[in-house]
Amino acid sequence: GGSRGSADPVLQRTVGLSVAFHHGGLLMEERELVEAAFRAHVVTVLCCTSTLAAGVNLPARRVIFRSPFVGTDFLTKGRYLQMCGRAGRAGLDSTGESFLLLTRGTLEKGWELVSRDMESLGSGFTTNEDDETVQRLLLEAVCSGLARTTAQLRQLTQATLYYFQHGDSPEALRAFNKHVEATLQVLLQSKMVALEPVPLLERTSSVVSSVCSVSSRSSPPPTVDAEEDGSDGVEDLLLQPQLLPQSPLGEAPPPESGEALVSAQTSMDNVLPDTERILKATPFGLSAYKGNFSVKEAQFVCSEMERMLENGLILKDDLHLCYLITPFKDLPIPDWPTYLKIYNQLSTTRQKITQMIGVNEGMLVSASVNRPQNRAQQSSEFLSRSTLVLKRFFAALMLSDLISEVPMPVVEQKYKVNRGALQNLLKSAQMFANMMVNFSKAMEWFGLERVLAVYVKRLGFGTKPDIEPLTEIKGVQAARARMLWNAGYKTVKEVAMAEPEALLTRVKKRCKSGKFLTLSTVSMIIRSAKALLASTAKELRESADNLLKPD
Repeated sequence: GGSRGSADPVLQRTVGLSVAFHHGGLLMEERELVEAAFRAHVVTVLCCTSTLAAGVNLPARRVIFRSPFVGTDFLTKGRYLQMCGRAGRAGLDSTGESFLLLTRGTLEKGWELVSRDMESLGSGFTTNEDDETVQRLLLEAVCSGLARTTAQLRQLTQATLYYFQHGDSPEALRAFNKHVEATLQVLLQSKMVALEPVPLLERTSSVVSSVCSVSSRSSPPPTVDAEEDGSDGVEDLLLQPQLLPQSPLGEAPPPESGEALVSAQTSMDNVLPDTERILKATPFGLSAYKGNFSVKEAQFVCSEMERMLENGLILKDDLHLCYLITPFKDLPIPDWPTYLKIYNQLSTTRQKITQMIGVNEGMLVSASVNRPQNRAQQSSEFLSRSTLVLKRFFAALMLSDLISEVPMPVVEQKYKVNRGALQNLLKSAQMFANMMVNFSKAMEWFGLERVLAVYVKRLGFGTKPDIEPLTEIKGVQAARARMLWNAGYKTVKEVAMAEPEALLTRVKKRCKSGKFLTLSTVSMIIRSAKALLASTAKELRESADNLLKPD
């Protein structure tokens, strides 16, 4: 109820008949209720998408596949077994049945599906230039201090599943290693990672440590006559890479292990032939690492920040900041004619924001005429800049309405986006806002960090700032917080000090939706407010004691 609207009207009718449905268009609360009803056998027939069948634990007596496709992709054996495995769950049922409905066109592939073996597990790494998994691996290794040299990065890549699975293919390992080398160059060129000289003190201590390690071996190493060689021997030690500190990942495999390994060990040395230089993350690289951004995403964020610094930030309306905390991926697909209509009705302030962001009517007209033909094209991992800006701005408009407490059914109808997608947008935007806070902190944009931090909680509850403190009370969501505010209870203390009967009477008198509140619910809210107040007071006392405590 409240600002999120009532339950799905169709679902309300079907549940009474022991039939329900489950998909991403429902609110999370509705999906949880449907799942609980199915487990309790209140609902005996559940029509669901493949996402539920693969991701939620709902044991059943019978599983029926009305189609062997998931979207446009034919079922894999692994996914098929995952879904049909819900039938006749051990310990819960003695028998189970699974039916796969096929057409004449899919009959042969269907028989092949049920009779073939499981697909083998494979590494997620590829040698594709657009693949960012290796890029993330190298960046995290350098930023976390796991690898400081190219030799250590080499040993890290040799410890991957990809390297193990392709160990008998020299060509595959050479291609993979070339991809790793190119990826490292990308990190260097994008200024996420830099090459810096090893500090002299560290080099000296490394040499001393290496000499001690060599001298402690059971079989003495061959001696070098410094006088005959014409040097004091120190220069030779500095030039021997094998005497540098070993990687924390352990020693690299011996060269005798094959041609592929030899090739893998030598190709990355071209990036850093000087063994007296180390890899170090730059502030930009650390920001991407802490914000969990890829190189492309981090560069896009920086470009957006630079645009904002150049053009300014409009704080008169939440929309501009909502755009900054709108994620890049899994955005609702716009209904372009609706989008264009909303754009033409924007206020003067919002029109100015669109100019600063880079959205114009021509872009929208072009997108509505040349829009992709299927969802797969529209939901690609990282879109072109113009399309991404358009989609993010459309999502930002919805976010702005939601955190301004516009009822979800109204937002759903206005933008033609189902409420499940709206709720998912709120959650993903909250996560993205956290990432942006971490990114801004690492980049030392402290002002922006503080501004964005305010929106993290607002996105969690979908509220205006005035009732945010009330949402801290256990059991008080946005709708109840607004009821309490409208009834005159504007702080946690006022709620905690109230009498249950007086609070209930006041809320019912001033708020239409207050008629659903009961005395037991109000008593629970007051108890929670008192607990929150006591906890806050305790923390403040402890903080004061720590400040006054002598060192």
